[in-house]
Amino acid sequence: MENLKKIIKQFPKVGEVKEIKALTSGLINQTYLVKSVSPEEPDYVLQRINHLIFTNIEMLQHNIEVVTRHIRQKLEARHEEDIERKVLHFLPSTNGKTYFYDGEGYWRISIFIPRSQTLETVTPESSYLAGLKFGEFQAMLADVPEQLGEIIPDFHNMEFRLKQLREAVSANISGRLAEVQDIVDAIEKDADTMCSAERFYREGKLPKRICHCDTKVSNMLFDENGKVLCVIVGMLIGWAAQLDIKKILFLGITMGAVMELIPRITSLFIEGLKPISEKTSELVKSKFNGKKVHIGMSPALVIGHPTTLVASVILIPVSLALAVFLPGNQFLPLASLAGMFYLFPMVLPFTKGNVLKTLIVGLVTLIIGLYFVTDMAPDFTLAANNVYAETHDPAARIPEGFSGGALDFASSFFGWTIYRGIKLSYLGGALLTLVAIALMLINRRAIIRSEKAAKETSM
Repeated sequence: MENLKKIIKQFPKVGEVKEIKALTSGLINQTYLVKSVSPEEPDYVLQRINHLIFTNIEMLQHNIEVVTRHIRQKLEARHEEDIERKVLHFLPSTNGKTYFYDGEGYWRISIFIPRSQTLETVTPESSYLAGLKFGEFQAMLADVPEQLGEIIPDFHNMEFRLKQLREAVSANISGRLAEVQDIVDAIEKDADTMCSAERFYREGKLPKRICHCDTKVSNMLFDENGKVLCVIVGMLIGWAAQLDIKKILFLGITMGAVMELIPRITSLFIEGLKPISEKTSELVKSKFNGKKVHIGMSPALVIGHPTTLVASVILIPVSLALAVFLPGNQFLPLASLAGMFYLFPMVLPFTKGNVLKTLIVGLVTLIIGLYFVTDMAPDFTLAANNVYAETHDPAARIPEGFSGGALDFASSFFGWTIYRGIKLSYLGGALLTLVAIALMLINRRAIIRSEKAAKETSM
């Protein structure tokens, strides 16, 4: 252990060491957990790199630095919280590099990610989460600004591997070809498809991308808490609503799925809309000679804000509890939970991203909104039934004995105001028209003031 402590001293950012413990789960490198004396200091992972496999350590670490730096920049741009738990951070050694050579081996140190776990067995849930995160990893690296080096040449070259296989089959040194002939035949049957990526790359049809290429659950860290809390909340709500055990369990699973999937889907939606917003801004700047132009975009540009995601995830179980316990409410927003995010586009500019303020506003809005939905439910149901009668679209069909509603539309103050205004016939329509004109004039004055201020600033 004394030798390991000498190695650790070559990384100045590591504080006083309390304990060094071997980690045996890896297969290639020698890995150790370095525990810090001070609780204020993080723990670390010390690793001896297997330079017999990874012969170019300089290129290896350069690749890692490029990837981790790019991912960190992406997370920062998305205003992600707790970034240190989402991307590796390697420490510099005394030579300024993220590795140290002691004359015999190459060493590196990264910050240990606490409250995490690896899984050795595959479950449907872990498989799904692994696929989701590996996909996110690939997507984040699609625009890495520099070419990475190939550490083990041809390691993933299927044409090269197929050539090796055919040479081994031809030689049949161990005389076991007959035992695996069915497997060899299956590979040869799909050989052309297997090698298509290399062929398409040579033809200029498929660019090279960064791939993980070892996508197994044991190569991923999972949050120790999982999604158990979400399931428990859903089951408690089902119990409070006096549902039978089957429906209680179903609600628990649904609740866990909703709280896991909605923020992820929303984030992906945002990533897709961002380029549209950026290109639109560039077009406006070039075509309008710097004049400020206000462009209407999807509220999804706002719902991807971290405050919106945090507030929504917290308020999802709260809204279900409110729906059960609020006197006079008759709306249970299970199918409308995805609309929770649309409560916040007008809130964030005033709360300036403050989570607590946003939560308070969201809570009050939810309480009022549930009563709005209950009030509008008869006419909402009538509209849905009319659509179903004309189109026979199953999505518009509301089962007998139920009323329909939507948290993202029917709970809106503007939506409810328009609804109630129309109920007042011509008088309501006239009032709504006057309100709309007033809002247009107010907005126009605000735009003029903004443009005037911008001109004065630029002069």
